[in-house]
Amino acid sequence: MAALFGVVGVLVAGAVGPLRCERCGRIRRAEFAPSVRAEMVRNPVVLGASAVALVVVAVLVLVKLAEMR
Repeated sequence: MAALFGVVGVLVAGAVGPLRCERCGRIRRAEFAPSVRAEMVRNPVVLGASAVALVVVAVLVLVKLAEMR
């Protein structure tokens, strides 16, 4: 179960972390075109929903396994 929350943590950190360039440093969102900024907002939402779905599925599988005993 700890590994599951580790995966969720990685998804959340990747979704909300700042954009960085190795040469330039942090990249401001204002430097991107509006269409790219919209995608930058949408992707973390999808990652967050995926993380929640992953936790729900894992809990359901664990409940089913516990019922089989």
